[in-house]
Amino acid sequence: MAITKKKPAHYVDNVEFLKALKAHRVLVNKAKRTKKDAPQTSEYLGECFLKIARHLSFKHNFVNYTFREDMISDGIENCLHRDTQIVTMEYGSVGLAQIEGQSVTVKAADGVWRPATVRSYGPQMLYRYRFGSFNTALGRLPHEVIATRNHRWFVQNRVDARGSFTGQSGVIDDLRLGDCLTPAITQEAAAVDGVVHGLIFGDGSINEKSASYHTTTAVVQGHEYPFMRVCKQDSVQAEIVDIFRTAGFHCTYPPSACGDPVFYLGRKIGMKQLPFTRDAAYIRGFIHGWWLADGSKTTNTRRLLISTVNAEAVEWAREYAPYAGYVFLSVRQTPGGSYPNAKPLFSITLAKAEAYDARLRSIEPYGVDDVFCVEEPVTHGFVLGNGLLTGNCLIYMNNFDPAKSSNPFGYFTQIIYFAFVRRIMREKKHTYIKYKLINQAIIDGATQFNPMEGNSFQVDTSMLNFDNVKDFINQFESYATNRRERRKKAKEPKEETV
Repeated sequence: MAITKKKPAHYVDNVEFLKALKAHRVLVNKAKRTKKDAPQTSEYLGECFLKIARHLSFKHNFVNYTFREDMISDGIENCLHRDTQIVTMEYGSVGLAQIEGQSVTVKAADGVWRPATVRSYGPQMLYRYRFGSFNTALGRLPHEVIATRNHRWFVQNRVDARGSFTGQSGVIDDLRLGDCLTPAITQEAAAVDGVVHGLIFGDGSINEKSASYHTTTAVVQGHEYPFMRVCKQDSVQAEIVDIFRTAGFHCTYPPSACGDPVFYLGRKIGMKQLPFTRDAAYIRGFIHGWWLADGSKTTNTRRLLISTVNAEAVEWAREYAPYAGYVFLSVRQTPGGSYPNAKPLFSITLAKAEAYDARLRSIEPYGVDDVFCVEEPVTHGFVLGNGLLTGNCLIYMNNFDPAKSSNPFGYFTQIIYFAFVRRIMREKKHTYIKYKLINQAIIDGATQFNPMEGNSFQVDTSMLNFDNVKDFINQFESYATNRRERRKKAKEPKEETV
């Protein structure tokens, strides 16, 4: 009797894969009808995507590329370094590795706080992205993000090869030097009670009253009664007075205040302490009130400058400013002077997120390390701990329609295949630019002048004569020319035939 060899099971069960996608799509449609947040991606679906990408990368036309792991990243995910901070309601500003596998509430791309899941995708090649305004020195760039080369970003203005803005906006995965990120949106308005807290914290005073009881059981209980004198010379006096009155407080004019209004708030505990809440509206109000009390009132309304001697307040602002729609830019410390017990003065600079142009100023390799990603299924974006907006992964999953196809394996294999091709072409373009610059800057037999030694030397250009460098340049230029001609021909109006 002949023994029939059992057919090995496929690494992705297409039937089970389809069932999982159908179940996920049902949940997605239900969430849309009820106007609720979309469901999280299951662990099984994530494993299927990863298996498809890894097996496809071992095909003969992909396996020999040195950037094969980057191609896998392009196919399924675009991730961040393990220590990347994100803002959450549950843990505050926290590193991704600390909340792996957990469902947390993040600030999504539309400014709404939504649930998301943090997942690990193993070790990958990472790059250091550094952001800042166009006039900020490279050594003083305020923000840094370590991510994969194909990480998804929301941009409001892209640059072309010459560095000129094109006006193009959207979601991209090939961030270029000079690209300007889309600012994070803030839905919450400043809470009045938060503004009052910020005013008292910055420029208010506290009366501590005590109560004495029977001498045998003497107890002294301190009560905090905050008040604030609004000085006449203050340029924002009218706004501060209006805030206190809106909050329901009435002013008095004691003789000791020389005619200045004084607001007594009654018994309020903790008004000279930093907020411990993560309520975005309250934090936004506190920062505004703090700035009214201790800030520099300049004509630049896009940035807030606040001075304080409280070092703890500096770290609080660094962590909690993104909750309220601000971006922490810098802090400058100056000595306290020659006075006894003088404390150093800290000058904090915050930018309003909606008015901050975060441009990519520097990209450099970081190395290989574990990466993580936040899966926010509604807007596919979230706010980092430094206040910048970024994107998440698995963006094609909801595009598959089981009513039109019963082969999800083939569908996602094709998507990942073209992602691989795009990565290869991107790498070839970078190689072409490198070779072209060398070819233009160094001509065979060219003589170069050395300004340090005051003499000339012969440049070695032999590297252009091997490894098919010149052939590569010619082939790439020929491919680019043919591609432009095909696109131009496709745009030409076709003649109508009768």
